[in-house]
Amino acid sequence: MAALNPNPYVDGDPLGPTGRITAIFDSQSELVNVIQELDRSGYRGKDAAVFVGPEAVEQFDAQGKNRGIEGVKVFQNAVCDELDLFDQFEAALKTGGAVVAIRTGDDEEKKKTVVDLLKAHNARKINYWGKWHFDGLG
Repeated sequence: MAALNPNPYVDGDPLGPTGRITAIFDSQSELVNVIQELDRSGYRGKDAAVFVGPEAVEQFDAQGKNRGIEGVKVFQNAVCDELDLFDQFEAALKTGGAVVAIRTGDDEEKKKTVVDLLKAHNARKINYWGKWHFDGLG
């Protein structure tokens, strides 16, 4: 089963690390089916994270306030181009949506399978996070 609201800063950051696909759902109604399909496809535990509700907003901490790293986040946001995406993650969580992060590595077949599954369930802002970039996939 996918991990629900795991601490995103233990063992790295599942919302923006290398080798994962992230996506936003505007509502949680599609999540049950997505989680079941991910589980059947072998994406569970650390390979699939689902973030929902106020707890996820606090854990996500897009601006670094809860972790006391606002300065680091200001620098990161000045030199990186994912600030808008992180803001959209947080906005979705605050309005009843969800964010998912699925580990696929560089395996093109896995990426295609996950992207197709997410698209079939109305996910948006689907991105694959490479080593120094992220690629918009839907």
